[in-house]
Amino acid sequence: MNNSVHFNTGLAGLWACWPHVGDAAELICSLKYTHDTIALTPIADAMAHLVNDRRRSLEQEPVLTWIPCTPRRRKNRGFDQAELLARATARRTKCRPRPLLRRQDAASQTTRNIRGRREGPQLMLRTSLSSSSKSVPHTVVVIDDVYTTGATMRSAADLLLTAGIHAVYGLVATAAPNEGLLWTSYGNSPLPASQNSRQVAAVLPRSVPAKICSGQNLLRHPHSAA
Repeated sequence: MNNSVHFNTGLAGLWACWPHVGDAAELICSLKYTHDTIALTPIADAMAHLVNDRRRSLEQEPVLTWIPCTPRRRKNRGFDQAELLARATARRTKCRPRPLLRRQDAASQTTRNIRGRREGPQLMLRTSLSSSSKSVPHTVVVIDDVYTTGATMRSAADLLLTAGIHAVYGLVATAAPNEGLLWTSYGNSPLPASQNSRQVAAVLPRSVPAKICSGQNLLRHPHSAA
């Protein structure tokens, strides 16, 4: 089952594995707020399924890139979760992973107020992409963990399009669609049978608000899982 919401953005489309509610939201929390990467496998499997399903309609084979997290978050976690997801998805799909974006600011999206979240992070192109037209891919899929206001994906898409890339798609594990943002299509991959709220909650730090993991702070219009 696919649900779509239309937005005005530079993205050619947004692909989401699941709506950001319930177990799907908590699966993301287990990756973002703990040092345990066990959630990586089911998310990457679902992302790979979406890429393989939609790549037939693309003009050229896509390059996979990701939204880099802040240096502080990477240091604290020991990894960049979006990069891990992109590289794991690339291994499953045989697509080329390539770092195309750099982070300029130090503030993460989750620590910003609503105005800051709508403005999005400060991103820039890597020198390897902007220095030569021969290095510019035709189609790029930008991977991130969660889609909320769309500011991060919009910023990334705008930068990549100005570099000469013809089509930019977003791929996220979960999305919280709001009216008027973009075309969002959900995948049909089931959550792993072992994944449930109690298991995830048991490993989350106490500092993580419960509403973040339930999706209550993200969704204006809840959607049932596909």
